[in-house]
Amino acid sequence: MPLIWPPISRDDLRDAAKLAGFDTLLPLLLRRLILETSPNLTHIDMPGGSGVASGGFDGVICNDSVTPFVPEGTSVWELSVGGGNGKAEEDYLKRTSGPDGLPTTQVTYIEAILEPWTKSRDWATTHRKEGRWRDVRGYNVDQIHTWLDQAPSTMVWLADQIGRTIDGAVSLTYWWEKLWLATTSVPLERAVVLAGRENESKKLLELLRGPNPIVNLGGDIRAEEALAFIAATLTSETPTIETQRLSARTIWIRSAEALDKVARQTQPTVFVISDPTLTHRLSNLDRHKYLIVSAPHMLSADIVLPRLDSQLVAAQLEKAGLEHDEARKLGALGRRSLLALHRTLGIHSSLFLPSWSQQPDAITRRLLLLTAWNEGSPGDEATVAEFFNLEMNEVQSACERLSATTDIPFTSKVGTTWHVTALEDSWSLIGGSLTATDLAAFRGITIKVLTEIDPATHLPRGERWKAGLAGARRQHSHDLRRGIATSLAILGSLDIPIPSTGSTSSRFVRNVVREIFEYASADKDYVRWESLSDIISLLAEAAPEEFIEALRSGLSTDAPLHVSMFQDNNDGVDILSPNSPHSNFLWALEMLAWSPDYIDDVVDLLAMLAEIDPGGKLQNRPEASLFGILNAFHPNTYANTVDQTRCIETIASRHPAVGRKLMIDLASDARSMVIVSSKPQFREWAKTHERTMHDVFAIKETACRIIAETATTADEFVEAIEHIENFPSNQRQAILSKLSDAKDSKSRKEIVEVYECLRRKIAHHAEYADCDWAMPEALLDELRTVRDLYLPDTPSARYRWLFAPGFIQLGDLRRRDNWELYQTELHRRRVHAVSEVLKEGGLDSVEEFARSAEFPNLVGNALAECDNNFDTVFISWLNEEDSIRKSISAGYLSSRIRTDGEELVDQLLRVSPHVAVKAAILNLTEPGLALQKVADMSDEVQEEFWRRFSYLGLGQKFSMLKEVAHSLLSVKRPAAVIDFIHLYLDRCRTDVIMARYAADAFEMIVKSDGVDEPAGRFSAYEIERVFEMLHAHRDEIGTNRLIRLEWMLFPISGLEAHAPSLHRAIIEDPGFFVELVTLCYREDSSEPSQPEEDRADQYRADQALRAYEVLRTCRLCPGLSDSGSVDPDSLHEWVTSARSLLKSKNRALIGDIVIGELLANAPSMSDGAPIHETVRDLLETLRSSDVERGLRTGIYNSRGVTMRGIYDGGAQEFDLANEFDNFAKSARKWPRTRQLLTELSESYRAEAHRLEAATERKRQGIE
Repeated sequence: MPLIWPPISRDDLRDAAKLAGFDTLLPLLLRRLILETSPNLTHIDMPGGSGVASGGFDGVICNDSVTPFVPEGTSVWELSVGGGNGKAEEDYLKRTSGPDGLPTTQVTYIEAILEPWTKSRDWATTHRKEGRWRDVRGYNVDQIHTWLDQAPSTMVWLADQIGRTIDGAVSLTYWWEKLWLATTSVPLERAVVLAGRENESKKLLELLRGPNPIVNLGGDIRAEEALAFIAATLTSETPTIETQRLSARTIWIRSAEALDKVARQTQPTVFVISDPTLTHRLSNLDRHKYLIVSAPHMLSADIVLPRLDSQLVAAQLEKAGLEHDEARKLGALGRRSLLALHRTLGIHSSLFLPSWSQQPDAITRRLLLLTAWNEGSPGDEATVAEFFNLEMNEVQSACERLSATTDIPFTSKVGTTWHVTALEDSWSLIGGSLTATDLAAFRGITIKVLTEIDPATHLPRGERWKAGLAGARRQHSHDLRRGIATSLAILGSLDIPIPSTGSTSSRFVRNVVREIFEYASADKDYVRWESLSDIISLLAEAAPEEFIEALRSGLSTDAPLHVSMFQDNNDGVDILSPNSPHSNFLWALEMLAWSPDYIDDVVDLLAMLAEIDPGGKLQNRPEASLFGILNAFHPNTYANTVDQTRCIETIASRHPAVGRKLMIDLASDARSMVIVSSKPQFREWAKTHERTMHDVFAIKETACRIIAETATTADEFVEAIEHIENFPSNQRQAILSKLSDAKDSKSRKEIVEVYECLRRKIAHHAEYADCDWAMPEALLDELRTVRDLYLPDTPSARYRWLFAPGFIQLGDLRRRDNWELYQTELHRRRVHAVSEVLKEGGLDSVEEFARSAEFPNLVGNALAECDNNFDTVFISWLNEEDSIRKSISAGYLSSRIRTDGEELVDQLLRVSPHVAVKAAILNLTEPGLALQKVADMSDEVQEEFWRRFSYLGLGQKFSMLKEVAHSLLSVKRPAAVIDFIHLYLDRCRTDVIMARYAADAFEMIVKSDGVDEPAGRFSAYEIERVFEMLHAHRDEIGTNRLIRLEWMLFPISGLEAHAPSLHRAIIEDPGFFVELVTLCYREDSSEPSQPEEDRADQYRADQALRAYEVLRTCRLCPGLSDSGSVDPDSLHEWVTSARSLLKSKNRALIGDIVIGELLANAPSMSDGAPIHETVRDLLETLRSSDVERGLRTGIYNSRGVTMRGIYDGGAQEFDLANEFDNFAKSARKWPRTRQLLTELSESYRAEAHRLEAATERKRQGIE
């Protein structure tokens, strides 16, 4: 039927006015007419819809020019669908003032009534003569229809609104509001459609303002996505007049006839053209704008739309009320295809069926089964070609065809990976069309691909990170493996009938997965199971019963097969090692635990795994998984509390050792953080109910009851007491009562353990009685009653806790209230305790007591205040080999010396017959006094004193620094000297004598000249700081000496050591530089210059590595002056000399590369560009590609370690590439430098693309 223009007649308007609700649509009609036909509009306020009843004028318009229907200046509008003269008069009489206080004489009054209103002109003339308003107009249906004829976009819009839809044309506003936003359960609004496309949106507005009548939109987009982008661009929470006018003038044209009719109209219009066959019919380019939507994947366009930002889309969907995981999943789908997201959220998704879903062919069905594959993998290509029984190019052509459809693409490509665009939706559309033949072929490739052994498993675990470098890769990509496993999971969850077989997809999957697991279990080396670990969660979801049975079977023998899954418990495991397989198996079990049907099996298997878990470096353990599933507050299961308590009781009875630990964790919430485990991807296991505090109490009560019922040993009682505050009152009473009854059956050792545990618990809560979590006094009294029952019968047992390590809580005196009073009381109680022990059995009992204490010296301290008549005994003990006796003696004598001072020191020295004892006494004396006394001692005593001297705790005011350093050196304690100097470095930094002592100490360490302390006791940081001090005194100490010391000590200085003298020597002495290059690099020949036995020589290897590290860590440039500038003559002289010497050593090639790396350390140009001007001049002179290669490497490596977000991709590298492009442009004076900078730019850009490709997989949710 031919298109008639105009499509809306005067009668159509009259009929529309009678429609219910058209009174709210009329303001929108007039608003659009004003926007479309008034190019110089400055203000419009004419609400429609629900805003009609907002009060005030129906509309206020400001216009800077005269148009046929909108006057210049300010005008006020009253609108009605009927009422004629009466309605007009009623409106006029109630309007006596202008808007915003504007005088009515400056405002035009307009009454618009959508009916014949034959007296409109007379009414307007009459009121115009009154002079109250600047002008008065009356518009009736005829004038509005005339106006509508001049506004083709509004004509199309109104036709859509009143059911007179024009074939081949639709208003952009109508499409956006009615066919886009209103058709999804969560409206895909502007923020979603423009997520990651903000710059392109701004560019579209700029191009619409510009002179070019044609704008091409490209990218991997379809017509509806382009429409949504255009509509979102012209929509805003705070719209401008410009965007409102553009929106009102925009039409989507889909037929030649509609284009011809509408384009003839004189009113400027924006046409969206998505049909390429219409582009040759474009006309009237002088007044219209045409937005041409290019075919999918078209990159040569004025605006190339990127994919949506999946993170921003997810954030908007979550803001709209979706759960986090669902929003994240849909955000990734939106990045793959906005139209697929629109269909997934569609209220009536059947209205948006893609073309490929109608009678899918075998290729489409089998692509669905593959899910994903990598065309860069020869193994994938061979298997895919076999699966389709086609040539590979035919399969690729089919994928390309299905990715370039005009609606939702079936396939998409990221890098070299093909994948199904909207996987779950595609299964819902065509999953039911799979044939028995399809599944038979699928079974064949599934067994072949998923049973392939990972070659990396044949390498030692600590070396598996090298597998890729060694070429130890699977034949099939992870994309294909995961894709096949994903299809199994989906098939297992859908239970689709298989035509002509009487079977279902679920049964098919169970048989296939069972076969795979049986194959894996037949391997006693566990390599097959380990090779499945990367997809084990998907296989478990595909066939839960088969997975559970396979695990149970492998755990039910005397030598459990699955103990081999734990591979993180040996020294060969480090940060580069792959994850232990057990983590993947635990995650698979945790996923199944969400189902109430499988929770019993899962917790039983986890308990069996916990029993054989050897422990390891990873935190992911079976016990942690059990707690995550069964904890009271945030359980990782949809099972209800009844199910949980049943599982808890089962574990306690069947697996008591595991159960005991679990009960304590559940009772105390010891694992304060629970990580939410992954839920199944394709199975719907519904929540049974929301968690309540009653449920929480039930779980805790069950755990506490089991603890109370099963506790028999002292260790079990102690464990319960440690968490007694978390027990419900009835269970607390039960455990305390049971503990009281058990006292007589406990040994002395067990009584002491229980007593100390109760005492510690009571004291801790008494110390923090003002905190909310502290137990009330009444409960503490209950514990005190049981504690007193367990009071040990000997002083040594009663008071042992006073000499325990750490902060000792007394229970009746809080440390926080008065620290000094606490210390005094603690010491008094220690003295009392030792006094009681002494009374009990004399010094022998004290010695025995001290041997049970963590700090025997504290026992000696206390004893000195009980009885000071043991001086002679303890002097003799100081000379014994027994470390406990020495510690008791040291504590006793130091306390005595603090009390009696110098007089006692002299007395003890007089009666001490042994050199070692005299030295020990002096080391127990206050340092200042000790240093005075030792000077008068014999050489033997002095040597022994300094061998044992501790320089820690001397205080910052200690003045005898030189004396201490000299004396420590004299007894060959160089490591102590370095540590001591570093401790007082701020005071030693400018002291040349202390610098010499440090140099002597380093020299002694290097020579290992009878030193009695290891050099490794101090850090690389200490060495670097002390060497900085030495470097400041290099003239006094000798530069060559410092170079030698730094060279010898470099291996213990760390990989990034700063060796100032060594590095300065490199840039000042080309001969030294050449020595280092000669040490660490072979000659420039294709054959190795050293024989095999030389290369194996450890000394040469150590020297080579050291030279390499010294060169690598040098951050200085030859020719660099102390002021930081590069002297051209010095640089040229150094390079010339170094290259000559390198040539004589047959290392010219590698030498040039290393020279280039050093040149990278030169200061930057004034604009921040790398490569100093002096270096640029040198490059033009040398014309050496090897020097430039080294310089390029040095600049690249100087960037160091980078940090980036998981979805950032190559943004940093793109910025660097652009930056180096600009550097290259400004280096035209130096062609070789410009070329080098260009190569760096290209390198960064290539790296950026590589990172983008890897990150795109994450953004699209296919990894």
